[in-house]
Amino acid sequence: AQRLLRQALPGAEVVVAESDSGAVERAHLLACSRASKQAYLILPGTRSVSDLTVDFKAGGEDVQGGKGHQGILQSARWLHKEVGPVLERLYAEGFQITVLGHSLGAGVGAFLALLLRPSIVSVQCFGFGTPPIVDEQLLPQFLDIMVTVVNRDDLVPRLTVRSVQHLVETVLCPGQAAKTQAWMREDLQAIRDVERVVELRRRKAAEGQVAGPAGAAPDGPAAPDEEKLAMLVEAGVSRPVAESALALENGDVSLAMLRATEEEAQQSLSLYEGAAS
Repeated sequence: AQRLLRQALPGAEVVVAESDSGAVERAHLLACSRASKQAYLILPGTRSVSDLTVDFKAGGEDVQGGKGHQGILQSARWLHKEVGPVLERLYAEGFQITVLGHSLGAGVGAFLALLLRPSIVSVQCFGFGTPPIVDEQLLPQFLDIMVTVVNRDDLVPRLTVRSVQHLVETVLCPGQAAKTQAWMREDLQAIRDVERVVELRRRKAAEGQVAGPAGAAPDGPAAPDEEKLAMLVEAGVSRPVAESALALENGDVSLAMLRATEEEAQQSLSLYEGAAS
């Protein structure tokens, strides 16, 4: 950790490092640069099952006149007791205290900065992909201590209990369920079409083996067109489409099967587009 830190922040030193997380305990790293009088508390995002238990403990808990994410707030309170005295001492020695966090770590860092503010008035927190962790009553208290960076359509900063409920309701509504069922039926039919083509090719290969090598006299008369039509109809192709496909493919059953499948798929698509318009 010390070697990597010196590459990112030349002259910085690791003061405290904890790599394991627990029910409320959070992994963290405290680094200081004596030359620039800067102290950085770095908090990683979700990395383990114990981190997930904190993420999912999403009930509201009272804090400074508002409500905060219960699991993240409890971790911030633990961290405040764990490293708060060290940060306060560094601040008293003239260090600027900055908290850096990603995802879960950003949420914990935000609450930690709020808890440190009475004793470290200049504390700042920079969060990347910060989850929504406070209500409207608590939000104003973060305006001058927290900067959060959202990467385009990142899911985490929008992942609230309400947004998840809305997503579930949207996915399970009758209209969406009907669309999903229709798409599943189309996918199933496509799989069956492929299986049908494979089976016909298998039959064609078997017929070729029975016929023997090229140039040899056949054991019996060639299969009539009616037999080929029966094979296509048995495979689920309508008779008019089968007749047309056989004629276009000069009696080749396998190619006729492929052509018939393409024609039926095109007809289904045209019907679907007509209904949608």
